[in-house]
Amino acid sequence: MSGRIMLKRLRCLALFLYIGWGASCTFSPQLVYVRLSGMALGTTYRMIVEAPRQQLDSLPRQIALSLHAYEESLSTYRPHSVISRLNDNSSCIADSLFRAVFVKAREIYDASDGMLDITVTPLVNAWGFGFTGEQHHMLSGAVIDSLMQFVGMDKAMLVGDSVVKAHPSVMFNMNAIAKGYAADVVARDLDRRGYVNYMIEIGGEIRLRGVNEAGRPWRIGIDCPIDHGMPGDSLQAILSLTDKAVATSGNYRQFFEVDGVRFAHTINPKTGYPTQDSLLSVTIIADDAMTADGWATACMASGYVKSLQLLAAHPELDALLIVGSRQHAYTTFMTPGMQAYREP
Repeated sequence: MSGRIMLKRLRCLALFLYIGWGASCTFSPQLVYVRLSGMALGTTYRMIVEAPRQQLDSLPRQIALSLHAYEESLSTYRPHSVISRLNDNSSCIADSLFRAVFVKAREIYDASDGMLDITVTPLVNAWGFGFTGEQHHMLSGAVIDSLMQFVGMDKAMLVGDSVVKAHPSVMFNMNAIAKGYAADVVARDLDRRGYVNYMIEIGGEIRLRGVNEAGRPWRIGIDCPIDHGMPGDSLQAILSLTDKAVATSGNYRQFFEVDGVRFAHTINPKTGYPTQDSLLSVTIIADDAMTADGWATACMASGYVKSLQLLAAHPELDALLIVGSRQHAYTTFMTPGMQAYREP
């Protein structure tokens, strides 16, 4: 397709702004709230953990080990990770981390009519939103059809520790669900070590437990879906909650344009094309971050009308949907449960 292509891909990966840290106080002279931040999994992370003073030196190392284990399993940017070896067919063996994400992805795939699909990888790569470094460009119908034959979770299965693929060209990319799982992995390790108050944010996906420094629920800001500025510049809503996970998926930060038409990074696994819909972002609250992350992606791929149907069928999920366009003001839809978390 001819036409001028304009690429806009902001380096703002976190869709959430953590706000309202509260007063700098502690409940015990032996406990302090520690703030940690850095880069991992190809994105940023921020964490706040209440920890004993004698563990301040060891805590960063503990978290680094958790993130390293995740990357060795699920990072497509590490050539010898479990997922990379499965993708290039140099191995068929999956570790416990890969299996956990695969099982959850299959669960949401079935419940969402296939709108979360971790095998959509060949299309994501071809459109230029994947891990192969391909440039953004329009795909012909013939190319899409040729790649669609390798898409679908019915083309892969777990047999014990082995992944069985229907064709060697079937590939996996867990980015639509795995940042949430990374937050869950860190949270699980903190739980095992007895930490009871923390906020974990990895690439915008959040896992919460306990209270903040002021002894209150954690406060989370949801960005307005604007394609300029930094996360936190403009907030659509503020949530107050604890012992939950929060994830957002949006189509307003990673996209390219052809003759004024936007093509966003969320690929519809049914059609092979980027989703074209008025739905700009989806925020999901669930008990764990992997579930929240996966369902946020499934809803974004589904579009506004189908998302309402999916959410009605899954009342265990709380959601905030932001709908609009560049020409019109945003409108929001909230489930009753989400309204209970929103601050006035």
